[in-house]
Amino acid sequence: MILHPLILMFHLILTSHPDITPHIVILTLDHLNRTLLPVCFHIFTKNSPNKCEVGTVLREDMEAHRKKCPIEMIQCEYHNVGCDVRMARKDQVKHENERMKDHLMMTQLKLTKTERKLESTEQRVSRLEVTVEQMVISGKRQEELLVSTRWLLHLFSVAASGDQVCPVIVKMTQFSK
Repeated sequence: MILHPLILMFHLILTSHPDITPHIVILTLDHLNRTLLPVCFHIFTKNSPNKCEVGTVLREDMEAHRKKCPIEMIQCEYHNVGCDVRMARKDQVKHENERMKDHLMMTQLKLTKTERKLESTEQRVSRLEVTVEQMVISGKRQEELLVSTRWLLHLFSVAASGDQVCPVIVKMTQFSK
């Protein structure tokens, strides 16, 4: 699309009333794009891009036409499993019938890969669950050690202050670095 305004000679034939004669209107391309085309979108026709037997299609119907046009080039329905063939829509059934074994083999291969990936992911999740569990246990041990250490520091600070303290023997289990 040309971005700068061009002056276009555009014939508007007003047919809504028999007494109105045709008018010639000069519009800029910008004005045409902003005002007339959105309002009259359904009026303007366009040839089918595939040059199919339909010929001319209303612009508003073009998207729907392309979704069912027999000449429209489409991907094989099995492209997600590896079939890279593009064909006219009218040839789709023929292609699927001719390549059924290939499609089945591609689908089986994709399924096998997906199963392996799922198994690998399940193993990884299991390892991560064990790691998280170990971290939780380690965190609890560290918390217990911290509480014991604070208690001992309190006892030593009381003893250092000269107050009477009962002798206490503390046995720390499962102590690691």
